[in-house]
Amino acid sequence: MGSRKNIIEIVALGAKTVAREEGDWPKRIEAAMKDAQANWLTTDEDECFNGAIGGLLLLAIELEDHEMEERIREEIQALQSLSAVFSGVSVNLEALKTPEKPLELVKKWKQLKKGTAK
Repeated sequence: MGSRKNIIEIVALGAKTVAREEGDWPKRIEAAMKDAQANWLTTDEDECFNGAIGGLLLLAIELEDHEMEERIREEIQALQSLSAVFSGVSVNLEALKTPEKPLELVKKWKQLKKGTAK
């Protein structure tokens, strides 16, 4: 487990560095995801995705962009809840919080993977 965490952290730092160079969040998200997808350290899609999202969260914290930090955290929480449901973990579905302004990170990830990002 430790090595997986280390890989995700390394991917996240690379994604954050690349995203920092972009001027707005849509471009930062795309840059972080492209960097993570091209990372040489791992080909595991979950590690790459988690690294990209982790890098974006670290950047939001670094830039003190509290709104974006909250949006990313909300989306992470929603994804974790869905993952738990699909894994058979008992989840209070009524308590699930849908992000107010979703970033659609999974959708963007898949579009970039297919080369159909807008």
